[in-house]
Amino acid sequence: MPSDRRYTANIHNTGSLIPESKKILKLYDKLRDVEEVREVLYKENPLSRESEGAIDKILFITRKRYLNDDPGPLIEVIKSDLNEQITNAILFYHLAKTDNLVYDLTTELLYNLHEEGTLVVNKKDVEDFLKKKEEKHPEISEWAITTRNKLIRHFLAAVKDFGLLEGSKRKKFSSYHLPSESFFYIFYRKFYDDETISEILSSKDWNLFFLDEEEIKAILNEGNRKRYIRFEESGNIRSVNPRFDSLEEYVNEIT
Repeated sequence: MPSDRRYTANIHNTGSLIPESKKILKLYDKLRDVEEVREVLYKENPLSRESEGAIDKILFITRKRYLNDDPGPLIEVIKSDLNEQITNAILFYHLAKTDNLVYDLTTELLYNLHEEGTLVVNKKDVEDFLKKKEEKHPEISEWAITTRNKLIRHFLAAVKDFGLLEGSKRKKFSSYHLPSESFFYIFYRKFYDDETISEILSSKDWNLFFLDEEEIKAILNEGNRKRYIRFEESGNIRSVNPRFDSLEEYVNEIT
């Protein structure tokens, strides 16, 4: 039966767009109007694109990824002096949550390969994943071979840009570590979207960063030391409680 979570091939002609997205988010913070942002992008061309059509495409994708909800906390993160590993992880989280295919490729295919101890991610791994998904996602069969090939290439390149993979021609898993600041940005975002602590800690979202239960526990301990949360564990009893009354308050603390 087809899934109601449709896949799109958007990543095939956009990629990560990390520097472009940061420029647009900072512009949006100043202007607070997408059409005014568009006019500045046309006039000053900070994205260094040759046509208005190319600028429109980047702006459309950036809006979909990062301006589809209250962007205030994210913009404060991007404006801050936090290092790129922290900010890029948060951008990747938002991207994946707005792109079902990127989400599933990362949380299922890449996560499982990582857990199996696979070192290199091949084009064929992604091709096989797409074939297996065709029954639930018949939209895949509508994509031309050239679209699929570009999608695979740009997906792997994007994940590399965000730090989860490394290598030029041969993509392999990097020794990636999710910063605790990024983890708790996601934690507080989910908590104030009315997810329970149990739902948050068992969320598939952590597969985006290849986290296992022990790594999550280590980050919780780090968060307790940094006073991002209150975390205690005694035997089988675990207590996790937020220290901040909103995501905005947490972001103010780390920025």
